[in-house]
Order: sequence, then C-alpha cells, then structure tokens
Amino acid sequence: MQKTAASKANRVVPVLAIVVAAGVFALYTVAVGLSGGSVAGVFLYPLGFGVLVVLPGLWLSALALPKAALAVRLVAAVPLGGLLLMLVFTTLGSFAPVWLCGLPSALLGLGWAFLRLRDQRSARMVDGVGAERLPAKPRLGGLSNGAWLLVMLLAAALFLYIFSGVFTYARPANGGNRVYSQDLLWSVGNAASAQFGSPVRDIRTAGGILHYHYFSDVLGGLVGLLCGQNAWDSICYYGWPIWCALLCAALYLLAKGFGTGPYAALIVPAGVLFGHTSWNAGYSHVFTNMNGVMQSNFFFAAALLVLQQCEAGGFKSKRALAALLGTLTALIWGKSTVGVLLVCALLAAFLVDFLLRKKPNLWLLSAAGGGAAIFGLLWFLIYRQAINNLLFQPSLAMLVDALKILWERCLPALVLYLISLVYSLVEFKKLGVTALVVNAIVPGGIAAYALFNHYSFSQSYFLLAAVFCMWICAGRVASRFFDGIVSKKTERPMAGRTAGVAVLLLCALGFASTVYYAAPSLRVGVQSALRCLHLRPDMPLAAETITRDDYAAARWLADNMARDEVFATNRNAKVPEAAEGVFHYYTAESQRQAFVESWRYAMDYSLDYHLLRHNLEQVSDGIFAAESFEQATQLARENGISVLLVHLPSGGHPFEGAAPAFESETVLIYKV
Repeated sequence: MQKTAASKANRVVPVLAIVVAAGVFALYTVAVGLSGGSVAGVFLYPLGFGVLVVLPGLWLSALALPKAALAVRLVAAVPLGGLLLMLVFTTLGSFAPVWLCGLPSALLGLGWAFLRLRDQRSARMVDGVGAERLPAKPRLGGLSNGAWLLVMLLAAALFLYIFSGVFTYARPANGGNRVYSQDLLWSVGNAASAQFGSPVRDIRTAGGILHYHYFSDVLGGLVGLLCGQNAWDSICYYGWPIWCALLCAALYLLAKGFGTGPYAALIVPAGVLFGHTSWNAGYSHVFTNMNGVMQSNFFFAAALLVLQQCEAGGFKSKRALAALLGTLTALIWGKSTVGVLLVCALLAAFLVDFLLRKKPNLWLLSAAGGGAAIFGLLWFLIYRQAINNLLFQPSLAMLVDALKILWERCLPALVLYLISLVYSLVEFKKLGVTALVVNAIVPGGIAAYALFNHYSFSQSYFLLAAVFCMWICAGRVASRFFDGIVSKKTERPMAGRTAGVAVLLLCALGFASTVYYAAPSLRVGVQSALRCLHLRPDMPLAAETITRDDYAAARWLADNMARDEVFATNRNAKVPEAAEGVFHYYTAESQRQAFVESWRYAMDYSLDYHLLRHNLEQVSDGIFAAESFEQATQLARENGISVLLVHLPSGGHPFEGAAPAFESETVLIYKV
C-alpha cells in the first residue's frame, strides 16, 4: 500500500507541472497575439533557434564534453552554437547576404542530427539476428520531482513575464499609447542591425558602428531574421522563455554538481529570479532580460558549469578547455564586465589552488590566460574605440553603497551567502576550483563596483554578478538545512529542523518581497492587458509617450523603404536626458536606418564618432529648418537620405506646397 501511494504521489507532481506549464504557455501565446506579435512566431522562433544554435552547438559540446550528461551538453551547446553563428555572421556578413550567414550552422546542425539518429537506429539492430528489444518509451517518472518543480518555477516566471514583459511591450495599435524603456528599444534597434550584415551598424546613426557588447542583441535579432520574424517580436516576446529556461536549467545543474539535493537546488534559480527584496532597475533587468542581462547570466552559469565538468574530469581534456574558452568568448562578447570578472576569478583560483596544492594547475592557468587573451582581442576589435566607457575611480562611498544595496535589496542572498562562507572557510582546503571561482567573484564584484564608475551606472553589473554567485554559494549549503527538516538520523534533529525552517522562511521573505515590490510593474502590465482587450482607456499623453500615430508612421517606413535607404527625422535627442524610448522608437519599430535619431548610449565613443554625430545633427537641423521643400530635398539627397519624417509635437512643421506620402495628426512623411 505504501509503495502504491508513493508511486501515485510521484505521478502527481509531473502531471501537475505539465498542466500548469501548458496553461501558462497557452496564456503567453494569447498575450503575444493580443500585444501585436505573431502567434506563429511563438513556435517558429524556438524551431529556428534549435536549428541554428542548439543543434550545431550540441555537435561541438559532444566533441568537447563526451562524458558529460546530455543536460549539461545541452546547456553548453547554446553559447558554443551561438558563438559559431556569430563568428560566421561576422566573417561573411561584410560581403554575403545575411541568409547565407545562417546556412553553415543550419547544415552542420541538421547534418549532425541526421547522422546521430542514423547511428542510434543502427545500434539497435543486431547483425544477422533479428533486432534488439527497443528501449522503453520515456515516462513522466523519468525526471525527478525536483526537475518537475523546476518546470513549475519556469511556469511561474513566464506568468510574471506575461504582465511585466509581453503586455508591457504591446504595440500602440493594440494597446494604445505606450511608454517604452530606452534600454528595451536600444536592444531592439541593435537586433534589427543584424539585417545590415557586418560590421554591426548603429541603426540610429548613419555611418556609425557599434562598439558595444552587442552579442546578445544581435544573436537574438539574427535568429529572428533567419526565421522570418522581426527584431521587435524576437527581443520582446519570443526570446525570453528560451533564455529563462536555459538560465534556470544551468543554475539547477550547477547546484546539483556541488552536491546539492534536487529540492534544495531549486533555491539557486528561484533566488536569482525572485529572491531579492526590491524590484529595483537592476533586478528588473535581470528578470526581463533588458540589455541582455538574463542572457549574459546564462552564459555566466554555462561557463561555470563547463568549468565544473572539466574539474570532474581532472582538468585533462584540451577539448574541454576549448569549450570553456568558447563559452567565455560568448560571455565576454555578450557582457564584457561580467566576462572579465570571471577571468580574474579564474586567475585568483589558480593562485589559491597553487598555494594549497603546491603544484601549479597549468590547465587552469591556460583557461585564465586564454580568457584574458580573448578579452584583449575583443577589446582591440570592438571596445577600444569607446572612450571613457568605464573609469577607474575608487570610492569608499560606492563601497558603502554596495553594502547598503545588499542589505536593503538582497538580504536573503546576503544572509545565506554569509552562512555558506562559514562552511567554505571551515572546509577551505577541500574546496574545488569551481567553488573557489564562485567564492572569489562575490568580493571581487563588490570591490569592482566601488573601483569603477560609469555614467550609465554599468558598474552595477559587477554587483549583480556578486549577488548571482551569492545564490550559487547558498545552494552549496542548502541541502544541509533541508536535510535538517526531514532527516531523523541527525544528532540534533530539533536544531537541524529549526535551522532548515529558518532558511525556508528567509527565502519566503525574499519571494514575498519580490511580489510586493514588483506589484507596480505588474499593475502596469495588467492595465496594458486591459487596454489590449479594449477594456480600459488610453493612458494620458506625456513627453515620453509613443502614440498610434508614431506606430503607423514607423510601419509606413518599414513597408515603403528598402533596407539600404535612410530616413531623417526632426525628433532626435541632442542631450543625454532623453525621454525614455522616444528617441529610439522609429528605428526599433521600422527597422530602417535613421540619419540621426538618438545618441544616449554612444555619447562616450571616440572623437571621430563625436564629430560624425555633430555633422549629422547639423545636416539634420538644416533639412528641417529649410525655407522650402526644394532646399530640404536637395540637402537630403546630397547626404543619401530618401525619406523625411516630421514629428509636429517636436517642433516640426509641414513643408509648404509638398504633398506628404503619409499624414496623421502628429506625423508627416515626405519622399525625397
């Protein structure tokens, strides 16, 4: 009877997880359609992602990590496959059509999948005698209840994103007047730049080249482009579920690799997504993948997971080293601040390991040196042309600010990390290399936050990396407390259970606080959903509002301009205090090149870029201040401009005697 009851209980969790996940996914699909996205894209984008990124990456990870579990190889496959696609794009994109850049990855992935299936089919046959018994079909019980609870965690995250992301990013034609984050539209514009090939252009500035960690944005846009989906939908709707699932899977596997039980390991992904006590801008970026933060966190976790697998193999495989360096490349290209922090942690781990073992780990030194060389190469090719990007300005006040942030906004992570730190110090000589790396990043990230300064507060990525690793450290000791709740063999069962319950209550505090502080963001999403259902009136107009007229104008640009044509608009930002996404919208929605639209993220580029920007602004001002349409069009033609967009609320005025190709209450468009 007990065995039957246990088997029934084991079936309840998988069935419940499938029902909940299917229901939330259905709601997500409906939300995408109501917000203006393509329902077909919900399925086409993951399919294209699998063919272009996952399958070729699986071939590479199978070569590099042949003894690793399939789940681990799948996690490692994504940064490796994404890196392969981006390298081909960077190489061929300067002279070949974009679709051709995806062909090698697609052929490699599909070819490997075909050969793999053929080999598996051949392995089932017995030469000369009948056939082997086919393996049993996979059952729901094949995964642990912990893994199924992870599925439910993903469903909860997707439900939250439906309102904090999908409906919030609804188009004006569907949800009325909108206010979009400039960070969001910056990423969408970068993703749209994939259509122009390599080097990656600044779609907001004619003749400008991106000197930014654009890997995450362009990869998402490139996959969408090759699948027939536009950049807006790819970044705002389709990519998030994939990256969230990959991040949670990587963190769960990483925690289990440290010996954490299947239930306690859930604390790590749950903590990273929900376990903070404030919904501040940094953590909203972590959850919504704004500026590719969730994506870079996944690359971060994948690099640690690959390092953990290499450590389990005794640091002997050169192929595994290549896989780690490939993952590091994706991380550094995707978020250079986090990547260089991990490289420094690898070097610190090498030094500590050498002092403890009295024998140099040359494999680990090669990994640290290779990572430093990769960062140097990317700096030379991309980042060096941006000046004043991250200033070395040590500040005691920033150190105090970091500790204050951890106390006020990340209390559960901080407390659990301090508990884990006690265990780490007690067992210091037994700590493995991966554990040393994770422990090094926490103080390293806090210190880097206080040592560097950036006008857009990009040093916060250092602190976010520290909190990220705090949760990983918390997972390393979570099993001890969870065992205290259920174990009857412990010498002090009451003390152990009390400690375990205290840890659970602390995590519950973090999750409850997240819901409380996220409530305003969720309320905006719910209001947006009601507007998409025409159950709530439009939001009032403000300086940062994007209207239906703006959307209609952007769609006209998309439908009537060729990809190599350029438009000019009088709505462009000449000051850093740009009003959210207003000065990024036309390029993001239309995916057409602007003569000059916004400069907020490029204000610290090289002197050449500054001069380019200044010259473009002078020409643009001259066009829209011209006394006649003939003068305006002559100046536009001389500078390669095909379309003029006049935004009337921004001080624009109609050109007398000229018939607009598009006309609304607030926007006029003229063909040159």
